[in-house]
Parts: sequence; structure tokens; C-alpha cells
Amino acid sequence: MFGAKNKKPTNVKGVDSNHKAKKTTGFILILAAFITLVVIIITMAVMNAFGNKWWGVSFDILKSIFEMLYFLSGLVLIIGLYIGYKQLRVASEDIKIRNERLAMSKSLDYLEVFASELLPKMTEYVQKSSSSNDDEITVFSIEDVKKLIDENYYINIENMDPEIGAYAFRLLIEKQSHGIENIFNQIESFSAGIVHRLADETIVYGPISSVYCSFVESELVFLSIQRGIGAPFDNTIALYKKWTKKRESDVNVLKLKELEDTMEETRRQIAASAELIKPQKPMGS
Repeated sequence: MFGAKNKKPTNVKGVDSNHKAKKTTGFILILAAFITLVVIIITMAVMNAFGNKWWGVSFDILKSIFEMLYFLSGLVLIIGLYIGYKQLRVASEDIKIRNERLAMSKSLDYLEVFASELLPKMTEYVQKSSSSNDDEITVFSIEDVKKLIDENYYINIENMDPEIGAYAFRLLIEKQSHGIENIFNQIESFSAGIVHRLADETIVYGPISSVYCSFVESELVFLSIQRGIGAPFDNTIALYKKWTKKRESDVNVLKLKELEDTMEETRRQIAASAELIKPQKPMGS
């Protein structure tokens, strides 16, 4: 479901730009090294063959010429390194921009799929669950089953009380009849894309985190039983835990901001009151 839609090759052009920059830099470095090597070889050959003079030209003059060539080859090397560095920076920026655009595009795809496919199924499931009539008399409730969920969102089936186990599995069958298993298979695929950063979480979080966390929390019994019998739903649980913690943090930040605003308003009121009751100096004093 996720990932099949609007498939795009990741970073193809960015990698190509990076590769070209590396090839250009490598060529310049090889050229500079070759020039340096040629200069050294020629210098040594001249010294061995002609001693202090070559074609009547003083070796000191030749030495100066070769030193100049050697200096120029070093200059070419420095220029090559600088050009290569600039090209690598441009290629890196290009890759970064393309990745950001790709992540934004993928994030919008995820939001569209959540709104058009997952949300209607979740809404339909909640309506079916709410309208289902359960006339069976039982001494247990779903809260009794929730107490069995451990910190990793597992319910140990083997150690479950037989009577509670029978009730829990009846709940499981009822939920499956309303399509919960298919919904969570899709939620797991959706969660995997966000957990593994195929989409930009900062874009996806705002519009859907509330609905996502509320739905998963309402079905923790189903998830924990499924995890207990071998269907891990690891990505769903990982994203639920992360977003729940972030939502709690957001609420705390909001409360702190409201408290600071209230305290600031109180300080202003106190200052205004103090100004009103300040003793007035007598006239003419």
C-alpha cells in the first residue's frame, strides 16, 4: 500500500552530481601530480646529463625555471582542490535540497493515504464497534484485560487466567469481525514509513498524531494480544510510544506557557494596583 504509490528513485540526480564533482576533482589532482612528477624527472635528468650547463644555458637559470614550473604545478594542485571542494559543496547542497523535496512529497502522499484510506476505515470500525450489541453477561470487562498488558505492550497468553483468557479471545474475534486486523496491517505499513524516515515526521505529526494515538490507545488490548501470539506490530508500537511522549511534552509546554502568561498578567495587575494606591504628594509641597 505504502511506497508503491508514486515511486521515485532516491537521490539519483544528486548522486550523479556528486559523482561528477569527484571525477573532476580527481582528474585535476592527477594532472597536478603528473606535472609535478614530470618536472622532478626532467630536473634530475638534466642534472645528471649536463652538469652545470645545458645547451649553453647556466644550470642556475634552468633550476629557476624548473622551480617556477614546480611552483606552478603546486598552484594548479591548490586551485584543483579549491574547485573540487566548491563542486562537492554544490553537489551536497543539491542532494540536501532534493532529499528535502522528496521527503516532503512522500509526506504529502502519506497524509493523503491516511486521510483517504485509513481514516474512513477507522471511522467505520469505531461505528461498528459502538453499535455492536453484547447481551452476554460476564464478570469481566475490557479494563480487566488491560491490566494484563505489560510495559512492552504484550499480554502473556500462557499465564492468563482461563476465564479472562476466554473473554479476551472473544473480544479478539469480535474485533476481527469488524475488520481491525486489516486496519492495523495498514497502520503498521504506514508507521514503518515514518519510523524509518521515508517521510518527514515533522510534516506528518501535526495533522494526524492525535487521531493516530487515540485509535491505537483504544485498541491496545487487540495489539497486545496479537503481539503475545506472534504478530509484533513493532513499528506501530514504536510510533505510538514516540508520539504519545511528544504529545505529552507539547501539552506540558503549552501549560507552562499559559502559566507564564498568567503570572505576567498578575504582575501587571499588581503593578497597576500599587500605582493606584501610591500616596499622593500634598499640593504645593
